[in-house]
Amino acid sequence: MIGIAMTRGDEAFARGDVISARQFYELAASIGFAHAATAVGSTYDPNFLTARDIRGKFTDTEAAEQWYQKGIAGGDAEARSRLDKLPKVAKDSR
Repeated sequence: MIGIAMTRGDEAFARGDVISARQFYELAASIGFAHAATAVGSTYDPNFLTARDIRGKFTDTEAAEQWYQKGIAGGDAEARSRLDKLPKVAKDSR
Protein backbone atom coordinates (compact mmCIF):
# COMPACT_ATOMS: atom_id res chain seq x y z
CA MET A 1 0.00 0.00 0.00
CA ILE A 2 2.78 2.46 0.89
CA GLY A 3 4.65 1.73 -2.32
CA ILE A 4 1.57 2.25 -4.44
CA ALA A 5 0.72 5.54 -2.71
CA MET A 6 4.28 6.83 -3.11
CA THR A 7 4.43 5.79 -6.78
CA ARG A 8 1.11 7.46 -7.51
CA GLY A 9 2.27 10.55 -5.64
CA ASP A 10 5.49 10.66 -7.66
CA GLU A 11 3.54 10.26 -10.90
CA ALA A 12 1.15 13.05 -9.97
CA PHE A 13 4.02 15.32 -8.97
CA ALA A 14 5.79 14.62 -12.26
CA ARG A 15 2.64 15.84 -14.04
CA GLY A 16 2.65 18.98 -11.91
CA ASP A 17 -0.44 17.88 -9.98
CA VAL A 18 0.74 18.99 -6.55
CA ILE A 19 -2.62 18.51 -4.85
CA SER A 20 -2.99 14.86 -5.92
CA ALA A 21 0.64 14.14 -5.08
CA ARG A 22 0.10 15.62 -1.64
CA GLN A 23 -2.92 13.38 -1.05
CA PHE A 24 -1.06 10.20 -2.03
CA TYR A 25 1.94 11.13 0.11
CA GLU A 26 -0.34 11.94 3.06
CA LEU A 27 -1.89 8.48 2.74
CA ALA A 28 1.53 6.84 2.92
CA ALA A 29 2.52 9.12 5.82
CA SER A 30 -0.63 8.17 7.74
CA ILE A 31 0.56 4.57 7.66
CA GLY A 32 3.80 5.67 9.29
CA PHE A 33 6.26 5.95 6.39
CA ALA A 34 8.65 8.75 7.40
CA HIS A 35 9.86 9.47 3.87
CA ALA A 36 6.23 10.09 2.88
CA ALA A 37 6.02 12.82 5.53
CA THR A 38 9.08 14.41 3.93
CA ALA A 39 7.43 14.10 0.52
CA VAL A 40 4.32 15.87 1.84
CA GLY A 41 6.57 18.62 3.16
CA SER A 42 8.13 19.02 -0.25
CA THR A 43 4.69 19.72 -1.77
CA TYR A 44 4.53 22.82 0.45
CA ASP A 45 8.23 23.79 0.31
CA PRO A 46 8.81 26.95 -1.78
CA ASN A 47 12.43 25.96 -2.51
CA PHE A 48 11.50 22.48 -3.71
CA LEU A 49 8.60 23.70 -5.84
CA THR A 50 10.50 26.60 -7.38
CA ALA A 51 13.37 24.28 -8.33
CA ARG A 52 10.83 22.23 -10.28
CA ASP A 53 9.31 25.34 -11.87
CA ILE A 54 6.03 24.89 -10.01
CA ARG A 55 4.51 28.20 -9.08
CA GLY A 56 1.26 29.24 -7.55
CA LYS A 57 -0.50 29.05 -4.26
CA PHE A 58 0.86 25.65 -3.24
CA THR A 59 3.58 26.92 -0.92
CA ASP A 60 3.16 27.00 2.84
CA THR A 61 6.44 27.22 4.70
CA GLU A 62 4.87 26.44 8.07
CA ALA A 63 3.17 23.31 6.73
CA ALA A 64 6.43 22.22 5.10
CA GLU A 65 8.21 22.67 8.42
CA GLN A 66 5.60 20.61 10.28
CA TRP A 67 5.79 17.76 7.77
CA TYR A 68 9.60 17.82 7.72
CA GLN A 69 9.55 17.59 11.53
CA LYS A 70 7.37 14.46 11.21
CA GLY A 71 9.87 13.04 8.73
CA ILE A 72 12.74 13.75 11.13
CA ALA A 73 10.84 12.15 14.01
CA GLY A 74 10.35 9.07 11.86
CA GLY A 75 14.05 8.86 11.01
CA ASP A 76 14.17 10.26 7.47
CA ALA A 77 17.55 11.98 7.04
CA GLU A 78 16.43 13.90 3.96
CA ALA A 79 13.86 15.75 6.06
CA ARG A 80 16.59 17.39 8.19
CA SER A 81 18.41 18.62 5.10
CA ARG A 82 15.26 20.11 3.61
CA LEU A 83 14.20 21.69 6.89
CA ASP A 84 17.60 23.37 7.23
CA LYS A 85 17.16 24.98 3.79
CA LEU A 86 13.57 26.08 4.38
CA PRO A 87 13.06 29.86 4.54
CA LYS A 88 12.41 31.01 8.08
CA VAL A 89 8.98 32.50 8.71
CA ALA A 90 8.35 35.09 11.39
CA LYS A 91 5.90 33.61 13.87
CA ASP A 92 2.86 35.62 14.83
CA SER A 93 3.46 36.76 18.40
CA ARG A 94 -0.12 37.22 19.56
